[in-house]
Amino acid sequence: MGLVSSSVAAFFAASVLVTVASASEIRKVELVDFATKPGSFTNGGEFPGAVVKGSFDGASVRVDYDLTKGAYVGWTLSEKIPEGTSAIDFRVTNCSNADMGFGFKFTDALNQHYHGKLVGKKAKPGEKGVLFTAIFDEHDKGWRQGGETDGRVHYPISNFTLMACSGGGPLVGAFAVDSVKAVTVADASALSDYFLSA
Repeated sequence: MGLVSSSVAAFFAASVLVTVASASEIRKVELVDFATKPGSFTNGGEFPGAVVKGSFDGASVRVDYDLTKGAYVGWTLSEKIPEGTSAIDFRVTNCSNADMGFGFKFTDALNQHYHGKLVGKKAKPGEKGVLFTAIFDEHDKGWRQGGETDGRVHYPISNFTLMACSGGGPLVGAFAVDSVKAVTVADASALSDYFLSA
């Protein structure tokens, strides 16, 4: 009898472990629906002078820019990023005539602002589908408008912006993005319907 009870207990313990593992499974899921919520563009207005022209085709976004003045231009995601997301992968096409690298910035729930460099090799001129990754524990120490930062990211993240910076590539150029995937263990209730489509 004791052996049977032990076996039953072990079975239920294993079931719980499987449930927990499934609930916290790391997934890569599509973050951007280019057809309905393609995001917005910025000319880095806090450093005046840059020119940006953004366009959508339903399957990707394209950013044409001029950084002979200003500091950066960017494409900002519409979606908020929930807790449990550790990174975002971008597939980028370099539409310029020189190598390109990228940076990123975002705002957390306490209005703390963070920025960093995307991980990945520079994209060669004309190269398509180059993988760049924003890793959230590999950002510079944040700064907060109107006060000091506590050095921690508070979710959800908003205003996540992929940036082309003056010094990271050609001063006049263009790039396109056709895939954005979040690396996340976030619960389904924290994600939009299309976020879970992939």
